[in-house]
Amino acid sequence: MFAASKGSSAGVSPQVIAFNGGYAGNDEDTPLDITYLSGGNGYDITIDADTAFNEGTIGLGDVIIFALAGVTSANTITTTDFTSIYSSGGIDILWGVFNGNDLTLNINTPNEIDGNNTRIVYHYYSIRYADTSSPFDVSISTNNYTYTSNGTYSVASPSVTTITDNSIILSGYLLQSVGNNSPLVFPSTLTDFLNTPSNMENATGAAGASASTNATTNFNITGAYTQAAYKQQTTAGSFTPNGWGSFTLYYTPSQKVYGITYTLAIKPA
Repeated sequence: MFAASKGSSAGVSPQVIAFNGGYAGNDEDTPLDITYLSGGNGYDITIDADTAFNEGTIGLGDVIIFALAGVTSANTITTTDFTSIYSSGGIDILWGVFNGNDLTLNINTPNEIDGNNTRIVYHYYSIRYADTSSPFDVSISTNNYTYTSNGTYSVASPSVTTITDNSIILSGYLLQSVGNNSPLVFPSTLTDFLNTPSNMENATGAAGASASTNATTNFNITGAYTQAAYKQQTTAGSFTPNGWGSFTLYYTPSQKVYGITYTLAIKPA
């Protein structure tokens, strides 16, 4: 049985009714329906009516935004149910509409040294009462980051100017370290890795995955990190998300931390 359908949405503001974030790799737990491909070659991810979110379950006609980052930059995605809105260096953001059939993503990842699946981190939203044929009031805008030296770095999402009243503004970050012996990122624990922008609502907690851990320093090595937030823009106009905060990079030569912050807006039906 499906979750409740959206019914008539004329004049109804879109709602972020379900969202989540997490990570997958080796034996890590995840709230998504994930099948680990044999030989450590990746994952099949399924989103359906039984998908568990923080605030409920998916409904017919919901617009799904799915964002992920891999520990390496070599991920490839195959899907006929989602359309890409951003793809670069192992970071991907896609959208689709739940029409009662399963939405699937096949993520091919390179093997880790031990032959297990390379870890990924992700977050995803379900937006109800959105325009399903052309959902974007404002197309995705990104700030691209590459960190290659010691230092403390601020992370902030770009501004947007919405066109339609009651649009939902979505914002998030995806960061990953690239290469062997990759940079060490502090803090070592991923709880509250960065802070939700103070002028937005939290959509997911911080999530992260590391391919290995230095037992002496407990810093994460070869890691990927993500978090997301949202806001309803009642009156159309410009909006600038406040900063996510900052992190400190302990650099390993010839490696880097690569990532993006993004902002987009979903319009009402």
